[in-house]
Amino acid sequence: MHCPTCDYELPNDSSVAFCPNCGARIIRNPEAAGSATGGTFPLPPAVAQPSYANPAQPSYTPDVSNLPQQSIPAGVYPAPATNSTAAIVSLVFGILSWIVLPFIGAIVAVVAGHIARREIAASDNRLGGRGWATAGLILGYAHLAVVVIGICVVLLLVVIAARSSS
Repeated sequence: MHCPTCDYELPNDSSVAFCPNCGARIIRNPEAAGSATGGTFPLPPAVAQPSYANPAQPSYTPDVSNLPQQSIPAGVYPAPATNSTAAIVSLVFGILSWIVLPFIGAIVAVVAGHIARREIAASDNRLGGRGWATAGLILGYAHLAVVVIGICVVLLLVVIAARSSS
């Protein structure tokens, strides 16, 4: 007799058996099997459970980068997104523009912030640091605005002093 699922040659020694090739249940004599309806039906495939050296640390790392958060198996955590280097540079120079590098730091913060936001958008959010880039942009633009307003005030005072003296 052959297995109807995989056509494997079966031995003729039992009334109920499983195909050793595909695992399908073979019922040769439906009356001998009780209330079974006869025929074959495939069993679900046997999946070996992974062995863990330490239950807290799995010995394998499945790729879960493109799975939605709800379908990630318990105990498996996706790797955190790495931050964009340009976002870090933008934030650092945005802070430094207020402390040490008055004008140059603000320009670097603005340029690096725009580069970082473009990198993060192009990576389909696999890169992190969008908030850092935004903070660097805000600090850089705010410092540039203060510098421009300060220059305008100084020029206005020079013009007023020149008119009052003449």
